[in-house]
Amino acid sequence: MRSEKRDKIQMMIIVLCTLVFLVCVIHLILYLNDSTRSTRQAKNMKREYIFVTEEQVAPDKNIESESGFINATGEPVNRKVTIDGKEYPDFTGLDVPRRNIDFKSMQSEVNGDIYAWVYVPGTKVDYPVLQNATDDTYYLTHDNYGDKASCGSVYTEKHNCKDFNDNHNVLYGHNMKSGAMFKTLRNYDDKDFLFENKYIYIYTPEDTRVYEIYAAYAYTDEHLLETFNTENRIGFQQYLDKVWDLGDGCGHFDRQMSVNSGDKIITLSTCITGRDNNRYLVQGKLIAVEAN
Repeated sequence: MRSEKRDKIQMMIIVLCTLVFLVCVIHLILYLNDSTRSTRQAKNMKREYIFVTEEQVAPDKNIESESGFINATGEPVNRKVTIDGKEYPDFTGLDVPRRNIDFKSMQSEVNGDIYAWVYVPGTKVDYPVLQNATDDTYYLTHDNYGDKASCGSVYTEKHNCKDFNDNHNVLYGHNMKSGAMFKTLRNYDDKDFLFENKYIYIYTPEDTRVYEIYAAYAYTDEHLLETFNTENRIGFQQYLDKVWDLGDGCGHFDRQMSVNSGDKIITLSTCITGRDNNRYLVQGKLIAVEAN
């Protein structure tokens, strides 16, 4: 009797372990499928809606006339963009990837929540940016087409306007084991990588923006835009001072760069595997803008 009871218990344990194993396998397959689909989606969208344009006459080769700057064909050149009273230079001296993005078709054929594109050379970050009008967590669990997916999308919350004119713009993306989404931001764990891959590019229907990276580090999971009033100059400076006060043990910082409350900054935020209460942040300040 005892032997039969023991055999039944052993069989139940085996069955239970088998079920747990099968559930884990199914979840892994779904996870990998979502990651693959996310990467495939981004590649398809780049092929369908993004056109890499020929390099135009370099801005530093423009010549100045009595009426302002003109290029080699005699067309006027607007060298500066003004945002909140501050003038930003054009791309003179910068090797900016030129892209003509058909946002109108992308929004009508893929998803109306798409409003920008983010590209970080040296990483796999090359994705559309979305924002849901009612649910800030929607794109944690939905892909670029709005379909349910564990990989989510790169997105912003309603705390940020879609024109990127806020003092502090925060983009979120998952840390996918496959390397998709914001996983490869961890390349910035290498200090040399940070200084060799210094730029974040944001493309919108209105303009293209260049951000120079000054910090990449592990931080708490506190909500940056709710914890710090960065739209207030005093609150913004307090936040920037707190970042600069972090020790080098947290990450890497370009302490030769000047960043203050008169600047516009961007943060790319992702999770850290095994550290639920921390986030990995890559931050840059706006240094150049050109209208499309």
